[in-house]
Amino acid sequence: MSSAPTRPREDPLLWSVSGLPFLLLLGFYAFVFRAWMSLGELPDWRSPGPDSLGFDLHQIALIGAFRYGPWLLLGLAALALLLAATAAGRRSIGKPLTLLISGSLLAVFVLRVDPGGFVHWFLA
Repeated sequence: MSSAPTRPREDPLLWSVSGLPFLLLLGFYAFVFRAWMSLGELPDWRSPGPDSLGFDLHQIALIGAFRYGPWLLLGLAALALLLAATAAGRRSIGKPLTLLISGSLLAVFVLRVDPGGFVHWFLA
């Protein structure tokens, strides 16, 4: 009786960490969408600042994510990789790591290129 080969177990922690760059982008553009709905137009440098819109909790969360997010992401990624390395036979890290790297590159690119000037408006 032969048993079927077992696939490496996917780790939910790795998948959660790998989705954080996308969560940062989603949170930022959700703030922009809320500002658009509040102002009646897309925010730009002439629009009232984000602190005058009344979205205090959302703004504080985004400032914290921009300030501490990269360090938190690196720390969580290192922890997840360390945990995966201790149980290397049971866990597969290739796909989550690829998603983490591609998401981080996408977030850096979008926030650096700043289509629409929303990052400039948010930080001004």
